[in-house]
Amino acid sequence: MLGQEVASKRIADEMAEILGAENEAEARYAFLAALSYRSCIVTTLLSFKRLERPRNVKMIWLEVLFQGEGVNHDADYDDDLREMERLLPNSVVFGVLNRLGPIRFRKFLKYVPKARRIIEQAFAKTGLKSFEEIVFAPILYEDRHFISHFYFPGKVENLVIQDINTLTKVYFGKWGPDLVESRPPVSADAEKVFLNPDELDVMRWLVAGKSASDTAVILNKSYQSVRYTADKVKDRLGFASLSQTLVCVAKQYHIDPLNPEL
Repeated sequence: MLGQEVASKRIADEMAEILGAENEAEARYAFLAALSYRSCIVTTLLSFKRLERPRNVKMIWLEVLFQGEGVNHDADYDDDLREMERLLPNSVVFGVLNRLGPIRFRKFLKYVPKARRIIEQAFAKTGLKSFEEIVFAPILYEDRHFISHFYFPGKVENLVIQDINTLTKVYFGKWGPDLVESRPPVSADAEKVFLNPDELDVMRWLVAGKSASDTAVILNKSYQSVRYTADKVKDRLGFASLSQTLVCVAKQYHIDPLNPEL
């Protein structure tokens, strides 16, 4: 009972410190100190557009909020997180974004087993050999969805997850406007659909006017593979037709239809 009282007083003090901070930087320091106390070693924040349907889920920006002791501070998570966004079905990301509470990574894996490789690849950059748990905590602020990732080297009790979820909501509820407004306007590049090399190869030849059959021969792929790739990119962009998709990809990647290999 005494332990519970001490824990309750601690989180109450932490919440008061976050809410009473004079600015966002001071509040962030208090927030991250509370995470560190609970053995969190890496914290990232991902921003998404708020959407009513899963079809057009897009990450706008990400930021590493915290990297604890023993972590490689030069680690770059951007490519890995964008790769994870590309591989995960939009419906799964949309489902996490619209959750009312946090979700453990192990539960998340039940829906998308292949996500583990991407997460492990990103985590390896921290300099740590493995992780025991990651917790995803979704946040909704005005027209934005956010997901905070919390990495732990050991097992995490449910009470710790509840504390972190509470602290995250308190921090974001008070200082969310500062986080969002400090960001520059969304650039055209941020709106861009990031294609992997195989997808880009397919789209280049389709932009050049080649049929799916011709593209399959040029790239030594099957017709079904080319069609699947084109449809996947179309769905990710949210267009109704392949023609609209090709125009958008050509503009964003500066593809010359007369010389698509450049």
